[in-house]
Amino acid sequence: MRTSVDTSKPFLYDEKLGLYWHKSWNIPTMTITVNVQSITIFFKIRDKRTQKQMRLPEGLSAQLYAVKLTKLKDGKEVLQDLGLRGIPYKHIEQNAAEFAGLKFITTSYYHEVFAYQIIFH
Repeated sequence: MRTSVDTSKPFLYDEKLGLYWHKSWNIPTMTITVNVQSITIFFKIRDKRTQKQMRLPEGLSAQLYAVKLTKLKDGKEVLQDLGLRGIPYKHIEQNAAEFAGLKFITTSYYHEVFAYQIIFH
């Protein structure tokens, strides 16, 4: 399975500030597409334990997160969830899920204009 992500427009970037956002702005519409190269490939995959042919996954879904890399007091680095307003969870229908009308909960200024990432699973 391969996935691709398309956005309706680029995220805002400034040479001095880097990536930035404001909580009142909508995040560009994002479409996540799941491509199955060949359905027959899935039927050739077998469970290692039972040797039964595996089925295509049903009920696929995707969820978006806005995160930034944060260093803890002990020196470990973790992803901190910045939060999104709207519906960041969608079922994948006809190989795609579209996320529209999402907003950040806070501003980049509040997070010291720290680089953020949009991740999905």
